[in-house]
Amino acid sequence: MVKLLVLLTMVVSAIVSGVTWWRDHPEAGRFRVEGTQIIGPDDEPFVPAGVNMLGPDAFFNPSGRTAEQAEVLAEVWRANTVRLNACLPEGCPYTGVRNTLNGDLDALVDEYTDRGLVVMIALHQVEPGTWPDDATLDRMATWWHDVARRYADEPYVWFNLLNEPGSDEPASRRWVDVHQRLLSAVRSAGARNLVVVDGTSWGQEAGGDRGADPTDPEDSAIITFGTELKGSDDAVAFSFHVYDQWGPPETDDAGRDARMTEYVQRVHDAGHALLIGETGSPEAECCDPRSLATASAYRVAASTGIGVLAWHGQGIDGYQLVDVDNDVSVPGMIDVGPDMVPTNLTWHGRLLWDFLHR
Repeated sequence: MVKLLVLLTMVVSAIVSGVTWWRDHPEAGRFRVEGTQIIGPDDEPFVPAGVNMLGPDAFFNPSGRTAEQAEVLAEVWRANTVRLNACLPEGCPYTGVRNTLNGDLDALVDEYTDRGLVVMIALHQVEPGTWPDDATLDRMATWWHDVARRYADEPYVWFNLLNEPGSDEPASRRWVDVHQRLLSAVRSAGARNLVVVDGTSWGQEAGGDRGADPTDPEDSAIITFGTELKGSDDAVAFSFHVYDQWGPPETDDAGRDARMTEYVQRVHDAGHALLIGETGSPEAECCDPRSLATASAYRVAASTGIGVLAWHGQGIDGYQLVDVDNDVSVPGMIDVGPDMVPTNLTWHGRLLWDFLHR
């Protein structure tokens, strides 16, 4: 009897403690933004780190399969996030490639979230650097409303509304208009999931400038319009992509890092959470601008505490993280086995590996 009473006391105490914790942490259980940090369901800061992967009706790799790779990404690579590149059911019209092998989004979400990975669904419907026309925007809004309704109870599913929109200098108000429409489509579905918004200028936020001078804040949609777009929504973070605009060869590593760090600091000063949604290069480590930018991205991410999602876990166009000799039948993220360091990493695959294994 005494043991039973002790056990009951422990159970009641645990329940009371749990109720108290939830009372003191009313937003726990979902991802949200506090200041410049993404806060996870455990009420701790969360830094997204991982890779881009193929999602429904995706492009550029006609044969890549995303299923059955969650285990190696979570357990071997130690990623915590994947960005699923998706198109509307008709595919992305600007690519000429439509991969239909990853159409079971529910199954992909289940596989990856069961491993504790965030699944960021990213819509790539319009050609990078452009804007959707009205008819396309209508279809995109309907698609996002449906997706948001399906995953409103899945906090580990995030919504990246539009890949690399616009290329106007200075940043265009069209960026606000388009994203407000898509954000409203998500929220009207009752979904409070984290939403990620790409910056402009092919996602790079530098106004097309490939020089060594500091970026012009007016060319950054996030700095110029981020507060207006976000409003009182506490689950909106921002993303920029790091390619040629961030790798001017005429300066050195320190100069490139300082330029990018200054941009990150300006976004943080504006009160926004930021991550690098894409970075990578098809060229040798030195000295293509994309390669120099990729190396800088990992250094700056580590020093500023922001996340990185490499492009691409299933690359076949030179952006591979592992050496697959452009063989589209190879999954991409090779299973190297527990606690083994792979021997077939490309140079930027090594950057990702080291970043994830810090």
